Amino acid sequence: MQLSLRLSAIADLVTEGNRLVDVGCDHGYLPVYLIQQKKIPSAIAMDVRKGPLSRAQEHIRQYGLEEYIQTRLSDGLEGLKAGEGDTLVIAGMGGPLMERILTDGRSVRNSFSELILQPQSDIPHFRRFIQSEGWEITEEKMTEETLEKIEEIFQEFLEGRNENSKKIADSVELYEKELEINNRLVSLLNRENNKRNLNKKMDSDRKILNYKQDVKFATELNTKKDKVYIAGALVIKYQNRVQILMSGYDKKYKRFEANYYLHDEILKYYQKNYDYAELNGLTGDFSKDNPYLGLNEFKIGFNPRIYEYIGEFDLPLNEKKYLKMRSNGELAKIFNKPNQKVKKVMREKND
Repeated sequence: MQLSLRLSAIADLVTEGNRLVDVGCDHGYLPVYLIQQKKIPSAIAMDVRKGPLSRAQEHIRQYGLEEYIQTRLSDGLEGLKAGEGDTLVIAGMGGPLMERILTDGRSVRNSFSELILQPQSDIPHFRRFIQSEGWEITEEKMTEETLEKIEEIFQEFLEGRNENSKKIADSVELYEKELEINNRLVSLLNRENNKRNLNKKMDSDRKILNYKQDVKFATELNTKKDKVYIAGALVIKYQNRVQILMSGYDKKYKRFEANYYLHDEILKYYQKNYDYAELNGLTGDFSKDNPYLGLNEFKIGFNPRIYEYIGEFDLPLNEKKYLKMRSNGELAKIFNKPNQKVKKVMREKND
C-alpha cells in the first residue's frame, strides 16, 4: 500500500514497536501500512462515523490483518481504556475538535508515551493549547502535498490565460517561499524550543494558510465571467485638494483588506496634481471602548496630519429656560430658521 505524502509523514513519526491508536481512522490506511511494514505489532482504529469505520474494516479484511488491527466506533477517546496503546494519532481534523478530544479524554491520553497530532485548521490556537498542557514538540514535519494539488488543478491558469493567473502564480510562489522558511523554523525549533522561535513558527503557519486560501479564492474568481468589484470610493476634487467622501467594501472579501489598498492607490493617483487629500474626521476618543476605534486606527495608519477643531457647544446662561426650550422644541425652531439674506441671494440668482 502506498500512502499520501501527509500520511507518510505521520507514519515516519511513529516509534517502531509501539502499539498504535488511530482516532479518526477514516479508511484505515495508516494502521494497515504500518502493520505491513512491520513497524508496529498491533493497532486500534477508531472513528465516530459508521461509514468510514466500515471502509476501514473492508481494507483490513482485504489485507488479512484482522488479527492485528481492531476497529471501534467511538467519539474521540471514549471507546478506549488507559494503557491500550503507546502512540496516539489524531490527524485530519480541525484544531478545535482535536482540542476537545484531548481535553475530554484527558485520563486516557495521559497513558500514551507519544502523541502525533495533525490539525487541519486553527493551527496557531492549537499550538497554544499544546503549550498550555505542558507538552513539548519533539519533531515536526510539513508536506508539499497541498501545493502539488494546487499546481495540478490550476496549471492552465499559471500559463497566463486570464487576468487572475498572475495573482494565482504569485500566491503559489509566496506559498513555496514561506514553506521553505517554515521548514527552517521547524529545524530551529527542534534545536532551540523557546517562545520567540515558537511565535515565528506560528506566524509562518498563518501565512501559509493565507496563501493557500488566496490561491483557492483567486481560482474561484476565475470561473466567473464578469468582473467582481470588492471595494469602491467616492472622491471629490476641489481646487488644490481631494476628499475621500465615502468608501466601502464587500464583506464577502473582507480578508483581502481592499479598503487599505484602495485608499493607498487613491493617494498615489492624486498626489501629483493635488496638494491635499482629506480622509474626513476622527473621533476625539482613542480609548479601547470607543466603537469607532477601528476607523480611527485605519485613518491614522496613513500617517496624516491631524487638525483639531473646537467643536460645537451650548453654554446655557439660564439653565431652566434652556431645558424648557429644548424640551418643547423652541430651540430647534430658532436654529432651523431660514437665513433671510441667503434667501434673497437665491432669488436674485433665479431672476
